[in-house]
Amino acid sequence: MALSWPLTGRAEELDYIELSCGRGGSGIMLSGRAGVGKTRLARDTAARAADRRVLTRFAVASATAQGIPLGAFGPWVDAGAVDVEQRLAALRDRLLDGRPASQVLVVVDDAHRLDPASAALVAQLAQTRAARLVITIRSGEPAPDAVTAIWAEGLLPRLEVQPLAADEITVLVEAALDGQLEAAASARLFQLSQGNVLYLRQMVEGELDAGRLAPMHGVWRWGGMPRLSPSLTELVEQRIDSQPDTVRDVLDVLALAEPLELPVLESLTEAAAVEAAETRGMVVLDRATPRPSVRSAHPLFAEVRRAALGTLRARRLRARIVTALAPLDPAAEDPADTMKRAVLSLDAEMPPEPELLTRGAEIASTTSDSDIIARIARTAVDAGGGVRARRVLAFHVAWTQTDPNAADAELAALEAAADTDDERAFAATHRASYLAWVVARLDAGAAVVAAAHSSGIRNPVLDATGAMIASARVDPDAEKIGRRVLDDPDAGHEATAVASVALMHVLAAEGRTAEAAEIVARGAHAASQAAEFASYGMSLAVSYVFGLGLAGRVAEAVELGDSWRSRLLGHEPGSLFGSCIAGFAQMSAGQLDDAMRLLREARAGLERFGDMGGWRYITLVMLTRATAYAGDRSAAAQVAADLDQHVYAALPIFDPELLVSRATFAAVQGESTRARALAIQAADVAGARGHRAEEVWGLQHAVVFGEAGLAHRAAALVPGFDGPRAAAVAALAAASDAADGAALLDAAACFEGFGDLVGAADAAALAAVAFDAGGRIGSAAEARVRMERAAARGGGIQTPAMARARAPLPLTGREREIAELAAHGATNHEISERLFVSVRTVEGHLYRINQKLGITHRDELGRFLG
Repeated sequence: MALSWPLTGRAEELDYIELSCGRGGSGIMLSGRAGVGKTRLARDTAARAADRRVLTRFAVASATAQGIPLGAFGPWVDAGAVDVEQRLAALRDRLLDGRPASQVLVVVDDAHRLDPASAALVAQLAQTRAARLVITIRSGEPAPDAVTAIWAEGLLPRLEVQPLAADEITVLVEAALDGQLEAAASARLFQLSQGNVLYLRQMVEGELDAGRLAPMHGVWRWGGMPRLSPSLTELVEQRIDSQPDTVRDVLDVLALAEPLELPVLESLTEAAAVEAAETRGMVVLDRATPRPSVRSAHPLFAEVRRAALGTLRARRLRARIVTALAPLDPAAEDPADTMKRAVLSLDAEMPPEPELLTRGAEIASTTSDSDIIARIARTAVDAGGGVRARRVLAFHVAWTQTDPNAADAELAALEAAADTDDERAFAATHRASYLAWVVARLDAGAAVVAAAHSSGIRNPVLDATGAMIASARVDPDAEKIGRRVLDDPDAGHEATAVASVALMHVLAAEGRTAEAAEIVARGAHAASQAAEFASYGMSLAVSYVFGLGLAGRVAEAVELGDSWRSRLLGHEPGSLFGSCIAGFAQMSAGQLDDAMRLLREARAGLERFGDMGGWRYITLVMLTRATAYAGDRSAAAQVAADLDQHVYAALPIFDPELLVSRATFAAVQGESTRARALAIQAADVAGARGHRAEEVWGLQHAVVFGEAGLAHRAAALVPGFDGPRAAAVAALAAASDAADGAALLDAAACFEGFGDLVGAADAAALAAVAFDAGGRIGSAAEARVRMERAAARGGGIQTPAMARARAPLPLTGREREIAELAAHGATNHEISERLFVSVRTVEGHLYRINQKLGITHRDELGRFLG
């Protein structure tokens, strides 16, 4: 598939080049390494000049033409000229065509390869300023003296063209693909290309043609291992093939296991070879780490050498590396080295080591890299790793395997292998968790825990699992059970991690964020030490971020979300959880562009994993609200339909959040009555459970959707509330009931102060409407400015309250609702069904609406409603 590659990400350089070639300037010299984009900059400059009717000449120097006098300018050389001087004069005349310097642009690409005569001509053009010049040269390559003198003597300024930065790669590739690129794919492209535009284009087009780079739910994802295209491989091989055999041997070792500490690499090759490789620019020594390590100078060196290695030689080298990395004291081995040795041993010429593989599988669990966990754990089991290895494998397969038969088989194998009560407790825990969170049968999971208890098994991890299921079911005993586990001095890391998640669900919903901070710190540490239970750290994070956002501690939520995303990037499904957590945090801040980007990325990636304990469901709930907040009815409808297909039955604790998202979607569709009812239902469900933070959240939406009389209820939730949101919502409700524009602006300032830009925009919108009703035109204008400022900071917030503020109309609330439904295409019969009124009543309202607005047909409603 051929892509159109714009010069996105190079706009500043292009503008600078044009300025250098404009009035008062005579051109520019572009230098840089091969592939950084010098030629493309030169071509785009020429294209812009041609659009302005400037005469453009594009000459390309090459190794082939370097031995031919004036070879780079062959198309313009007069073959009839007798000597070089005559040819130079004739060539100059043909290039300039009698035009003034400002109307001629001469581009010379790869000028370091010019023959002497061509170099002299270019130098002459620069000295006489007879034309604008754009000259490209490759950094580090020898160039003719005449070319070097052009910038050395100040005839032209020199611009060092740098490789693309990581964010520039994202912008460029997304422009070429015309769609969002997942963060992990962008990071891999930057890591492999190192910002080299040529390498980048070759990789993207090759992976696109191979089908490994493909769209999923509107996001371009890159799956599988990259395979370099023949053309890209040839480019890299040209550099590598010129090296001595000993240097290539160094690259081969690094290709399998980089980075390696310097002493280890020297023991596997030769010290002199490593020094030669560094001198020749093939490897680099990283001294920033405590123990200096060596890696390839460019990641593609490793890719090319790895692809060229024969299977037998690669297996032999891996075995040598595993042996060289073995520590004198296994108990003191660095986890990263253990992981590296375990992965290398999978395809090494050596017998499998059960302990190494089992420990590697446990460490892999902490990274949440699904493919690696599966492979190491399976090999560890086959090598005789015993129950420890089976625990990791069973947990992993149960959570990531879409085939229930495969999950059942692994869980059954774990149960059969269990000999002690502790082992049977863990087997029951994994079975219960699988039934509760993967099969989404909370009752079945609880029954497994109860059966294990009935058989006499006593273990804190089993109790913790029971607490977690209870919290999801909104069982009032959940907190008591969870705290009993945490108070047990003999509870291990596994039980502590699980019990912390159980408590976090409750604390987040109730808004007890101060208590939650202590629990999340303890639980996160335990999860990091708990092998297959490490993923519970992410469950802690999403619940804590959720609680912080509900409380109004937005900055803390965003900081935590960003931290988790950075930590997990590149490891699936962990990176998808990280995107979900960060997207959740950005939602609480009202940063819609960032939130939708993160949540779409999570949604696309989670497709291959299914429900994954509710992560897909949580993502869709958030994404429904984000697209609705952005005012995109079509996108919101698509996500809402997706959500309806994937409602997750095992998270009833999340019901209020689901109701709020559906309320927001209804409001955007013009169904304000339904929106108010759903928001009130969310608050009622949360209130009945004692979940004050979620109750406040439901009330906030009910107020902005037009529900009156909530001030007293909101005020009653303020005392003892841990965070600023409750006070802000109480102020919003009171000011809305009183139609007090000034008080509504004060509420908007409160929301903006703690970081909720959607809340700030909505409150300012209500203020504008209140001021309009009171005839205070100037104050209404000020409120709209505040509203638009908050909306812009949030990346284009477009809520229903803002739409009403932007298009004030002489309509009652019911008339406006019917007008919006009609403008959105609903028939009179459909409107009557949604609002529970007769068709005749709808017709009467539409008649009065038309009279008030001076229109004759419902098709005209759209322009009034914006």
